[in-house]
Amino acid sequence: MKHIQAAMRRTISRPGHLLTGTSLRGRLALALTLALTTLWAAIGVPASVSLGASSDAVARYQLIIKEVLIHDDRDGGLAGQGEMGLTVQVIHCPDWLPSPCFYEGKQVGAQVTAKHSLKGNSGDTVTLNRVVPSAGDEAAGLDAPELGFYAIAGYHHVIRFDMTEYDDVSNNEGMGWVVHDVESSKVGPGGIVGGGAGIGTFTLRSLTNQGTKAGDYTVTFEVRQVDVPDVRTARVEVSDLPNSTKKHVCAVVQNIRDTPAGPFQVYILLNGSDSEGGKPVIPALGGGAVASACVDTAVPTVPEYDISVLLDYPRRLVEFNETNNTFTVKQKGTPKTAGPEVTPSSTPISTSTTAQADLTVTAVKVNGQEPNNKEEAKEDKEESKDTKDSKENKVGKNDSKNDRESSDSKNDKGSKENKDEKADKNDCKDAKYTVLVTVKNEGAASAETFVVRLAVGGRSGDDLEQTVKGLEAGKERELKFENVRLGEGEHTLKATADANDAVDESDEENNERDVTAGC
Repeated sequence: MKHIQAAMRRTISRPGHLLTGTSLRGRLALALTLALTTLWAAIGVPASVSLGASSDAVARYQLIIKEVLIHDDRDGGLAGQGEMGLTVQVIHCPDWLPSPCFYEGKQVGAQVTAKHSLKGNSGDTVTLNRVVPSAGDEAAGLDAPELGFYAIAGYHHVIRFDMTEYDDVSNNEGMGWVVHDVESSKVGPGGIVGGGAGIGTFTLRSLTNQGTKAGDYTVTFEVRQVDVPDVRTARVEVSDLPNSTKKHVCAVVQNIRDTPAGPFQVYILLNGSDSEGGKPVIPALGGGAVASACVDTAVPTVPEYDISVLLDYPRRLVEFNETNNTFTVKQKGTPKTAGPEVTPSSTPISTSTTAQADLTVTAVKVNGQEPNNKEEAKEDKEESKDTKDSKENKVGKNDSKNDRESSDSKNDKGSKENKDEKADKNDCKDAKYTVLVTVKNEGAASAETFVVRLAVGGRSGDDLEQTVKGLEAGKERELKFENVRLGEGEHTLKATADANDAVDESDEENNERDVTAGC
């Protein structure tokens, strides 16, 4: 395939093939397209082209259709305004398939298809200011319309406009097509190339008759980059710690776009293994700003080791370039001399100097009262037993008198107690309680959205959940769980903050609180 591509490039670039004249250029372009289509069909190129994944994006763009100048509305002078339909395709085309990205006579690789209706007479300029992609457009694999269409390595974008005049009397008539190559979307492993020639504002006249004749409209449009952040590791800094064999390892991170970035995780690895405290979080990074994410960690006792930095892992940011988040550098080490080898811990320990949230449940109340938690209940039970033993020793001498007095009333009370006991059981069965759970962020950074779960005594299907949309550092939030059924006897209520483990915290072990409550 590489030899075929090279041969085609040599043929097209030969001076002898630079023919003059619009007609000859159009025929040559058509002939080349047909020849290449036949060649690719013969060697088995697939008819469908994969669009890639947005997680591989190296750039993000938007198209703004500013205005359309109608040269000929095809309705004649007495027919009034013409009704027209404009179809725009943003095509994700493999680099081996030239513009306009046709295979076997069909357009392939359409990432976005947008349609717009307009009216106008000959000579009218119709203002559109239509953003592509927008909600309602046909889109394949895009994150969201406001995040634009994305480029990935090995592909380039082609933008194609087609306009048709609709006529109830005669057949619909084509008004021509416009093709624009977004050259800066042609990318390789090193990033964007092409000098940005395809980015900016352009005014192009449509063509018809296989490109040999001017069409019936001119379109003005803009291709621009989407305003999203782009974080990358600029360098890694390693320094000694006083009175320690550990190292202070910092990833210096820069946001190379103008749009601020929200919180994201920095994953630091040594020879592919977790460092101690290896997942600090940068809470925010302004446009063009630089910040450091650091850990104090043991390092491999080898002559040389790798320090790798993975930004935004797992992926939470939407970035202009999703492929520049990995950075690896060689670091000279100290070979082991004696004693056990020091290796990085496989379990991260929060020694990061970067601020993190810390969610904990500070209180659980049932109908306004806070019951004992499990440890407190155990201590109260033991204290109650000691008190009971003491009272029994004091009243031992009066047992006979008490027995005689109690025997006179025992029979009278028995029937009433049985009735009360049955009533209590029924009340407990149907009783509903209000449980208040208080969650506090004891960390130094704000927490993003998280879930609070209330579980009742191991009964499956009884778990209740509420979503908290963020909690600032040092703040508390009280959540109300209503119509909670406890049933007869004592039960354990377990309240858990960040039940789905969505927030990176400085302490992941203090998210639960258990209390005992019953009817």
